[in-house]
Amino acid sequence: MPMALRRSIGFFANNHNQFGELTFENGVPQKNNFHQYQMIRMKEAPNEIDVHFVQNEIDPTGMGEPPFPPVFGAMANALDKATGTRYYKQPFVTDKPPLVG
Repeated sequence: MPMALRRSIGFFANNHNQFGELTFENGVPQKNNFHQYQMIRMKEAPNEIDVHFVQNEIDPTGMGEPPFPPVFGAMANALDKATGTRYYKQPFVTDKPPLVG
């Protein structure tokens, strides 16, 4: 189970950071189904993603949304270190990412 969770977290975080733009027109989401939402491809994913779990007695428990907010900040900081550019809005890269793979 932990390996599946690691892969899910890595996949979701990278997909969201590269393609997670959510746009609205007159308050209506323009991407409301998967046929309009680009998913990450294997060739666009990093070769390695490190995900670590910390066990403690602090709520919330389980693996739902809690792991994701810190991941996006960490990725923004990693991109800043690698490129010298701060990213404040997702998706972080609107072109083909220069650091993929």
